This record gives sequence, C-alpha cells and structure tokens, in this order.
Amino acid sequence: MDESDNEQGVWHRLLDDYYKLNETISLFITMRTAVVLLLILEQIHQSLEFAFVNRTHADKLRISSENIQKLFPLPTLPTVVNTTKRVGAKRFRQFGPRCQHMEKCNDCVCCGICNTTEFTCHIVHGEIDYCRLYEFLTRNSNVEDVELPKIH
Repeated sequence: MDESDNEQGVWHRLLDDYYKLNETISLFITMRTAVVLLLILEQIHQSLEFAFVNRTHADKLRISSENIQKLFPLPTLPTVVNTTKRVGAKRFRQFGPRCQHMEKCNDCVCCGICNTTEFTCHIVHGEIDYCRLYEFLTRNSNVEDVELPKIH
C-alpha cells in the first residue's frame, strides 16, 4: 500500500463524511421546516376557530349596524321645537341663538342644515341635530382648547 492509495482512502472517507453530514443537515432543515409549518398550521387553525366562534357569537348577539344605531342613536331634531329663540345653541365653535326653520343662518346657529344657495336654515324633523351632536362629541374632551403645533 503506497502513499497515493492511503491519500485516496482519506479523501474517500472525507467525501463520505461530507455526504453524511450534508444528509444530516438536509434532514435537520427538513425537520425544522416541518416543525415551523406545523406551528403555522396550528396558528391558522386557532385563528379559524376564533373567527368561527366570534361569528357564531355575533350571530347569536345579532350585532349589526342597525342594532348598533339602536343602542347608540344619533341625536335627531324633534318633531316639535319647544325651545324659544333665546335659548342658545353651540355648533362648531359658534355660539348664539338657535335658528328656526327657514331663518337666515348668519343671524343664528343652525342645528339642522344650512342651505348654501339661500343661506337659510332647514330643520327637517328626524334629521341629525348637529348642535346636540357637537355637545356630545365635546363633552369629554375640550376640543376648543386644542392648539395646532406652531411652525417656527
């Protein structure tokens, strides 16, 4: 047995070890990938279960936009206005006497819709009362004291 045969044997053993190590690494990567895929599938399964349970609860509770509006209705204009003109109203930082139907918007605060062409206040019964809505929205936060950041 000469030196070249011995050297070839060493190279063959190294090459065999390399292939075995490569197979082990491939198997490890495959197993690791399989574990990651199983974890992902488990998360998807839990998400689907959660979505199904929530959908079932929503169906049981009958949660819909109509029912939410019944629980939290927007303030509407009454059918009969029982306030006098002297009662103040506040809307979008404007405070003054409350407008009556078809009154000019520049003389008072319109809680209904101010027609831009005629500039008259239209109070349609059952529509949103913007004065009460503004009061509700600003009740817990003082919007008027909020200042915009100063630009230097």
